[in-house]
Amino acid sequence: PIRQNEDHKAAETKANEDIYVQAEPADGYSALYAYFNSNLVYSSEALKDSIQGVETVSFVINADGKPEKITIRQSLGEPFEKEARRLIENMPMWKPATLNGKPVPSQMSVPLTFQIQKVNVNR
Repeated sequence: PIRQNEDHKAAETKANEDIYVQAEPADGYSALYAYFNSNLVYSSEALKDSIQGVETVSFVINADGKPEKITIRQSLGEPFEKEARRLIENMPMWKPATLNGKPVPSQMSVPLTFQIQKVNVNR
């Protein structure tokens, strides 16, 4: 009988735990990165300085699956920040995070890689 009580307590505890599901791109991460790769534009002013690197962008995916509160965490400079913001603002829809089945805002972060040889140059 003791074992049954323990099982019952474990089930009771699970029922009281919050179930959180992380936000994710509606079409998956591979589609999101494909969007970044094909839409990232390397500014001509940055090109002449041959600046390359990774810019880390944080943002909140709101309960509607849209990005807001975009913050540049690791900046390569002003032209890159503008491009990173444009990319995040226009990226495909996300499935918002959920807490117990209800959509909730969630903090996300993505790295954007700026490499001269693989980007579209804005002339």
